[in-house]
Amino acid sequence: MKNFYLIFTFFFVSLVSFGQATDLFISEYAEGSSNNKYIEIYNGTGAPVDLGGYSLSSCSNGCDITGEFDYPDNVTFAPGTILNDGEVYVVAHPSSDPFILAEADQTFTYLSNGDDAFALTLAGATANSYTIIDIIGDLGPDVGTAWTVAGITNGTQNHTLVRKETICSGNPVELGSFGTDPASSEWEVLASNDWTFLASHTANCASSTDPQITTTTNGINGFIQYVGTPSPEQFFGVEGSNLVGDILATVSGDFEISLTSGGGFSNSLTLPQNAGEVALTQVFVRLNGFAPGSVLEEIFLSDGADTAVVILAGEILAPEPTILTSLDTLDGFSHFVGTPSAEQMFEVSGNYLTEDINLTVSGDFEISLTSGIGFTNSLILPQAGGEVNLTQVFVRLNGAAQNLNQVGVIDFASSGAQPPQVLLLGETLDYVVSTIGAVTSNDNEGI
Repeated sequence: MKNFYLIFTFFFVSLVSFGQATDLFISEYAEGSSNNKYIEIYNGTGAPVDLGGYSLSSCSNGCDITGEFDYPDNVTFAPGTILNDGEVYVVAHPSSDPFILAEADQTFTYLSNGDDAFALTLAGATANSYTIIDIIGDLGPDVGTAWTVAGITNGTQNHTLVRKETICSGNPVELGSFGTDPASSEWEVLASNDWTFLASHTANCASSTDPQITTTTNGINGFIQYVGTPSPEQFFGVEGSNLVGDILATVSGDFEISLTSGGGFSNSLTLPQNAGEVALTQVFVRLNGFAPGSVLEEIFLSDGADTAVVILAGEILAPEPTILTSLDTLDGFSHFVGTPSAEQMFEVSGNYLTEDINLTVSGDFEISLTSGIGFTNSLILPQAGGEVNLTQVFVRLNGAAQNLNQVGVIDFASSGAQPPQVLLLGETLDYVVSTIGAVTSNDNEGI
């Protein structure tokens, strides 16, 4: 059993009384790779609790009978197993990662594969007579792979679920805690095998007449950004009460914040208060750095008396420059000397480039960016912001002498990029000039 830690920092808070959970609840659930599975139970009641009065009840691959547990009282706790206030109790798979086992208080083999309902119940549960304190999933038919959590498909499989710090009690309603998006969900959905918060839980159930700023999460991770292009956005909710001023949000380093998805990003923003209140507001976050590496930074939210912190984590990548072509071969070019062949066309683009793309063509072939004119043996495609948008390149054969096996290659070059090639194949034909006598004769009858 492990202690919990309060992550947020609040200033100018006096005479604060902390609200307490009315009962135990599930604070963390993990279904990761292999047998890396666990369920964490949290006591925030303000007093020690004997776990002997509780159990975990479950169904396997859906419940055999809707509304009934397949395995009531599946996991029990010995009477006298005391869980102190502010501590957690971890039930883990016996073959899970040593990191998990080091924090486990009890092991159990048949934990969820993502589509198995698990509920914290009062001890003595039967299949159809039970009291649910908190539940992961529902007591219906097999959901298939897993349930959706916070709008994330298969959220209960290959993910870790962490209860938001604002949640102070279990949710006995089937699927009731999952929500439809990150704002409405009671859970933060982390990546597979992310056990950052294992063995502790943060609960912020404070009630006070002093200024308070509350966020729906104390941390967001998983930002992935390629240099030159901002990362996809994530968001969290923030609200305030009893404020003495507007909420000022400031973010450090390579992260940016906005009140609008898709635009308006900067390093600070203001949430105006009205009569000391700020209603729940979405704040969008993205990573937009210039140097590759891992990033750990913070958003500070303050109204001059009360400060909250949201920790941000992500990674900035510097991908290799890339040149892409729509085709690798053009064939069937045919013409007579003196008249170019009919044109053919392919498309080229580039990503994460540090230089323009240079094109050169060999043999009797010619290239142009404009159909009908401007044909030459080399071209330049300028990059902007590391990108070359999809561009048409026209090709023709214009040989000076008959050659029935014309071969050419278009080469591409830009610093650091793997150079593709486009192979060109065709034929050049020529007329043969002859005298009438050379191409006519008389037969034996003089015709």
